[in-house]
Amino acid sequence: MDKRKETKILHQLISTIGELNASFERKDISRVVIEGLCKIFSLDSSFFYSLNESRELLTIEAQKPEGVEEKTVLIGHGPLGWVAKTGELLVVTDKISSNKYSHFISVPVKGKKGILGVIGGRRTGNRDFDDEEKEYLSFFSSQVGSVMENYIYYHRLRRSKEFRDIILYNIPSGILVLNPQWKIKTYNKSATLIFNGDKNLKNLEIFKVLRDEVFLGAIKRAFEKGLPVNNIEVEYRERFLNINVIPLTNEENEKFDLLLVVDDITEIKKAYEDKERASRLSYLGQFVAGVAHELRNPLTGINITLDMVKEDINLSDRNRKLIDNVLKEISLLEDMLTSLLEISKPMDMKIKKICLGELIKGFLESQQKVAEKRGVRINFSSESNKIFIMGDEKKLRQALINLFNNSIESMPSGGDFTIRLNRRGNFACIEIQDTGTGISKNNIEKIFDPFFTTKQTGTGLGLYITKSIISHHKGKIRAESDGRSWTRFIIEIPLTGNTK
Repeated sequence: MDKRKETKILHQLISTIGELNASFERKDISRVVIEGLCKIFSLDSSFFYSLNESRELLTIEAQKPEGVEEKTVLIGHGPLGWVAKTGELLVVTDKISSNKYSHFISVPVKGKKGILGVIGGRRTGNRDFDDEEKEYLSFFSSQVGSVMENYIYYHRLRRSKEFRDIILYNIPSGILVLNPQWKIKTYNKSATLIFNGDKNLKNLEIFKVLRDEVFLGAIKRAFEKGLPVNNIEVEYRERFLNINVIPLTNEENEKFDLLLVVDDITEIKKAYEDKERASRLSYLGQFVAGVAHELRNPLTGINITLDMVKEDINLSDRNRKLIDNVLKEISLLEDMLTSLLEISKPMDMKIKKICLGELIKGFLESQQKVAEKRGVRINFSSESNKIFIMGDEKKLRQALINLFNNSIESMPSGGDFTIRLNRRGNFACIEIQDTGTGISKNNIEKIFDPFFTTKQTGTGLGLYITKSIISHHKGKIRAESDGRSWTRFIIEIPLTGNTK
């Protein structure tokens, strides 16, 4: 090869390799390879095959012009298959006519872990491929191998990063990274939902987000000692958070970041407290049932004795009136003992399929006269006549009566009693609202506790029994109120279907 031609090849080779190294997409790499082969080595056609993952098949990445080469080649079959199997350069010359030849050349594309593919091409003429061209083509194939390996590693890393980002973005735990200046460097979607809704947290000092002294003390210790601090429980906007602080230390042990893992444990804590409360109430119920049983006999005896005394003809009117008052109080005590014994027994449920709309309509019709006497207007609406549940009709009517009576008593001057029935997902939802005096914020969480009442009379067991009935129907009940002019009870019970 003359000097002038060699210089030209080197110049084109350096230019193509530069363009190749600047390519990060597979189609761009393939294009540069086949165009470079034609330009550098004066080829009429060129090709670039890659080895598949099973290492049994070569697949065409690109060719110039289109349609010259096979799309796939088995390893070991034909010239290309032989090059891929042996890893050796191959030159084949065929005589086309008396003074015209077709020259084929192919070299393997190698990486650090073996063959990645095959490149090469064809040209016609009397000039065969000399040793310099073979050497330059082998060098070019090694550059293609390096670029292919870089491409593979780059996209593996990108996929790994994308996978990591997807996990961090979607896991329910809030993730925040703090720099040594206590500013938030990065965070995930859950952290946004836990702390500030849609507000941007980046570069905010952590003490502007969460001001808890115990938490800030843990941050200080973690930065000072480089040790993790686990299970910090913090109350934040009426919710409970569990936070783990993990130092992201480096080998030089110089300034480092902190990783905060934040979990909203409000529901877990509430469930635990409900379980503890249920356990205490169970023991209380057993104790109360025993006391109620022991008290019932002496009360019956006192009641009978006072009835006998009352029949004495020599008894003054004043004393007879006093006895009547005592008998009334005893009657109230007996009613309370009956309620206590009732709630301490397992609830006997007679389950059947119930149309809630019909049940509520029947109940409201039976209470219409009571409501009219108290100046209360009854309103009912339902989105469907086909809302069914499995339940005990008698127990559900008892729950509705308890809620109705509670509302009526809160409206001494009259008002509106409204029931709305609809579906919420897989649940039947009953909303019961009145325009009474409301329930204060301090009492709203206590109203379902046994014996809790703000009334002059009553046992404080009505709403407790109501909640127990709803719970036995695998449902939930909660109360809302503005504390002044309305109260709403929301009941959710699993649906059983919409068929007749």
